[in-house]
Amino acid sequence: MFSFYFRHQKAPKKYLDKDFVPLHTRVTFLFDRLHHKNHSCFIYNLYMSALFTLCYLNLPSAVNIHGVIRPLLKSFPVCIHQDKYVYKKRSEEAKGTSKVAKLVRDAKCKDILAISYYGSKPIYLLSTVVDEVKWDENQKRVYSKALNKLVNARFLCPNFINVYNSNMNSVNHADQLRQNYQMGTNL
Repeated sequence: MFSFYFRHQKAPKKYLDKDFVPLHTRVTFLFDRLHHKNHSCFIYNLYMSALFTLCYLNLPSAVNIHGVIRPLLKSFPVCIHQDKYVYKKRSEEAKGTSKVAKLVRDAKCKDILAISYYGSKPIYLLSTVVDEVKWDENQKRVYSKALNKLVNARFLCPNFINVYNSNMNSVNHADQLRQNYQMGTNL
């Protein structure tokens, strides 16, 4: 079953009356159509906020949310903020730093993990999909000049980044296709 919400349609009044922004009301409308509980939704920062995450935990379908959030939002915990460094040395020292805050709710609702991670710059995530933060061992095929062939290189990556990347890659691919095959463009 598929549900669509076209951008020219008005936002659902049911959620506008609850003080949701129009963008969130449209996504909520789609989540209302889910027939089963505990779906997971992976979201870009344009759609993401703490209020948005709390809202979906309280829906009958109890949608789990995982996504990047803009750190400037007032709803993000200050205790996990990380400064962005312009000097390469300071940035390299901060690389791999993770800060986590668990936003605890009542027994009927899942807790939310608020996470900051410094890669090349700080990124911030909210998640009800991951229950803990840990390092996963990954492998990547890289070319070795010394051996003159492709070899498996092992590296560590935080589990919340792996979860996000493994679920957002199809969205990124769809965005690329959408850009290449836009409807209504002159040829």
